[in-house]
Amino acid sequence: MVRHLWSILCRDHSLDEKTNNISLFNVIEEIGMLKKRVDQIKLMMTNKDDLIVLPFGFTLVTLLKREGDIGCDFDSKIKIVLKDQQGKVMLEHERGLKFVADKKRLRLLTTLMDIKLKEEGEYTFFIFFKEGAGSFQEIGSVPLICGLCKLIRYPQSYINSEAQK
Repeated sequence: MVRHLWSILCRDHSLDEKTNNISLFNVIEEIGMLKKRVDQIKLMMTNKDDLIVLPFGFTLVTLLKREGDIGCDFDSKIKIVLKDQQGKVMLEHERGLKFVADKKRLRLLTTLMDIKLKEEGEYTFFIFFKEGAGSFQEIGSVPLICGLCKLIRYPQSYINSEAQK
């Protein structure tokens, strides 16, 4: 049996080889897309059902804990699924895992180089786990809010006054 302890989206991370500690940088809860840029992308799309692809590299860091007998290695699979607010699958990523004997915890780093969106709203990364020949079971989730924002242009007089402070 495996239990999901936590998952966090971040822009970058650093792993200390001596202590095996991980530092997470730029934790992501929400991303903003410039409305003007999204409108430009939509104009170039030939099909209204096309998705907006944001070249936005990020890592989903997950910590799993093995419960019960830890005396032997055991192989399993994990699947990461991104769904929009209507439940439509936007991304699916599956990979194998190996729990090493006598290790209770397993940290998993899943790096993705882009994200595909249909519109602004709340998206959710679902984490599924599969043990042996069984089926995938949902063990955790991470929300991501994607919103549109306007580019703010300050008058040059304001910029000059702030620079003099």
